[in-house]
Amino acid sequence: LARRRARRRRPRLVLEAVAVLVLTAAVAAGVYVWQVKPLTSSWSLAGSETQNVSRAAGSQTQVSVAADPAHRSVLFAASNDSALRTVRLYTSRDAGRTWTSTAGPSLGLEACSRGDPSVAVDGHRREFVAFTVSGTCQQYDNAPYVVVATRAGLAGKWHVTRLASKRSSDFWDDYPSLAVAADGRVYVSWSRLLRWTYEGIVVSSSVDHGQSWTQPRLVSSRLRFPRLASTTVAPDGALYVTGIDARLGVWVARSADAGKTFRLARVAPLPGNQAADCSTASGHPTPFQSIRCLGPNPNVSATSNRVFVTYGVGSPGRPQSVRVGVLDRALRPLWNGPVGPADAKADRFWPASRVDATTGRLWTCYYDTSGDSSRAHAWYTCTSSGDGRHWAKPVRAARDAASPDVLWEDARVYSYGDVIGYGGTTSVAAARGSVHPLWIDTRDLGGRKQEVFGATLH
Repeated sequence: LARRRARRRRPRLVLEAVAVLVLTAAVAAGVYVWQVKPLTSSWSLAGSETQNVSRAAGSQTQVSVAADPAHRSVLFAASNDSALRTVRLYTSRDAGRTWTSTAGPSLGLEACSRGDPSVAVDGHRREFVAFTVSGTCQQYDNAPYVVVATRAGLAGKWHVTRLASKRSSDFWDDYPSLAVAADGRVYVSWSRLLRWTYEGIVVSSSVDHGQSWTQPRLVSSRLRFPRLASTTVAPDGALYVTGIDARLGVWVARSADAGKTFRLARVAPLPGNQAADCSTASGHPTPFQSIRCLGPNPNVSATSNRVFVTYGVGSPGRPQSVRVGVLDRALRPLWNGPVGPADAKADRFWPASRVDATTGRLWTCYYDTSGDSSRAHAWYTCTSSGDGRHWAKPVRAARDAASPDVLWEDARVYSYGDVIGYGGTTSVAAARGSVHPLWIDTRDLGGRKQEVFGATLH
């Protein structure tokens, strides 16, 4: 009887041993694929001068970059920096071959940068950076405000201005976006709590190089919980502002009178739209949009006769894609569809866009998992289009991939008291046929370290 039972157990033990061997082999193969032999993107490598732009302690995230419209080789950028009381600034004087990395404008001893940097350069080498500030230096400050700092070139002294008058501690400003017109007028759009249950997107402008600013004007009272404003100026001087809201999804507004009045249009519905909930508490709008309303990253760019709005759809655990809405100058919709070709099972997220005024082409860059069916590797990728409908084959800005899980998990805030969120925005500058994307790299995560990387594409 004992021998009979032993014979019965023997096949079962063999099966268990085989299962253990198969599982061990699978784990080893997974480690090999991730650590030893990374998967390869579907797209060819085209980035040159690929480098760590920030080269600093702490975590650098939420990057913005602009090209000097009058000086071919000058680039100016900014990002968050978790180790500084202000934003971090980056300058290249040789078209992205080398970069300097320095602390941004001082805010004194009573305030600290909270992030959301946006940069611009006018035709006279005057540089602008807008960002949100915490007056108490607390990470969870419910009353942040927006400042714009400006200087005349690399050697100039920073002049910092708070936009709009100071209000009571229950009101806030959040998430600014800068744009400069050809005539030198500078625009800033941002989110502002106007009443206890009503938030709006407002615009202010300056005609004296940022020394003084107009009173903020509301873009539209029709928007419900508008978020994540992005701003640009067309060659004809028209001002465009885009964003998301709970009623329209993705929207765009146009002003032909320097931001005094706007015409509003819907670009597209936004699947999985969380505009009403991502940054509210019992109907009360709250700040911290960049780390609570992650993902859509709407961007607006314009030529003399076309308006392009790129945006992301989806979130971790769901299919993610990048789309573009194309409109004419009257904001009549012409096209809405995916940006560039992509693998059917790939995720694409956190888009950034810019029109090259010299060529008229729209460049869009984003994280793309094409080439990795597990979606565990995301290569920063760029593509371009002349009309928003037909796209060039995407190319990679760098050989190395980032971890989508790390990018998303470190970017967002989940609940009250969670102060680890860094935000998730990338950026691209395009001028005279050269394209300069800047993105967040996750290869060095010692102490939650993330860094700004850059490259040049032609």
